[in-house]
Amino acid sequence: ILHNKQPHEEYLVITIASAVWNKETERFFRNFHLKRAAQKIPAKILYSGSSKIIPNTVDFTDTGLYEMRRTTYKLPAGTIIYGSIVAIINWSETPTLFAIISKENAEQYKSFFYEMFKNSHPVKQERNKK
Repeated sequence: ILHNKQPHEEYLVITIASAVWNKETERFFRNFHLKRAAQKIPAKILYSGSSKIIPNTVDFTDTGLYEMRRTTYKLPAGTIIYGSIVAIINWSETPTLFAIISKENAEQYKSFFYEMFKNSHPVKQERNKK
């Protein structure tokens, strides 16, 4: 993603399972999002469930070009959409990624993502209410 920057493309993600969140995962995502923001690639993250399952350490809004939202709908974990790529990540002990390269497929996933995203709740607002 960082080596194949696409003009005007957003990096879209559907959930990460909180069960796999640890210091190593946090360090990986912090590094990735700093580099992504430096390249001016906007990111939108959508997850399902309680706002309590996502740790505060996953809030990368300080990196710029980053928005996270929560939905009450159950979503599949580990889906990344960028350009003409849809990647599915299996967050097991040894993470596995399957990439589908298809503009038509990616457009369908983007449509689904944006529909869910517009009907979701900004995480920053939820945390500020507490």
